[in-house]
Amino acid sequence: VWYIRASDQNLYMHVYGGNQDGNNVVMHGDESYAKTTRCNGPCPNSMFVLEREPSRPNAWYIRASDQDLYMHVWGGNQDGNNVVMHGDENYAKRTRCNGPCPNSLFVLECDILEIDN
Repeated sequence: VWYIRASDQNLYMHVYGGNQDGNNVVMHGDESYAKTTRCNGPCPNSMFVLEREPSRPNAWYIRASDQDLYMHVWGGNQDGNNVVMHGDENYAKRTRCNGPCPNSLFVLECDILEIDN
């Protein structure tokens, strides 16, 4: 499983209100909140499973750590739309779009930064 942290802050991705269909994915809480304090151990709604989409390079589905529920851009991939938890594996990967659903599929990019010694 993965914790997803902001690159420049001690802030973690979190499903606000728990891993339930329709709940918003937000940046919420520091490392202690995500990993120990809030849940007396790792919070399942701050932990995610990355599942590769074989037909697209660097494309991933992001699933809740404790159930069959996926991140989804509500209303389609458009500026200003919210990311929520929505749909099971069949919905995200096949049913909705007759193949990988673009608003349930995310491309991870990495910028290589030069490090001065």
